[in-house]
Amino acid sequence: MIPFRHGHGPRAAALQTQPRTDGEPYVYLASEAAACHLPSTALESLRIAVTLNYCAYPTVDTHPIFASVRALPEYAAFRTSAMQCHERFMGAMR
Repeated sequence: MIPFRHGHGPRAAALQTQPRTDGEPYVYLASEAAACHLPSTALESLRIAVTLNYCAYPTVDTHPIFASVRALPEYAAFRTSAMQCHERFMGAMR
């Protein structure tokens, strides 16, 4: 499922027509969703970002915009996957 599938504008259109290869736009969409009081949509966007190797950790733990996302019960499982992604990235940099 693509977040904001009912959205309008160039970003929503681009996400519906372009292949999913870059996770960064999903983090941007997650921040917009969180700001619009849609924490579940934000979390889904963050999950997609992590599957595309955009780890989003530790930002999701510290940025105020994601406070509502951190309050979700399913955040703990997401956080674990984001931390694992971050560790893989840091390991590759060593």
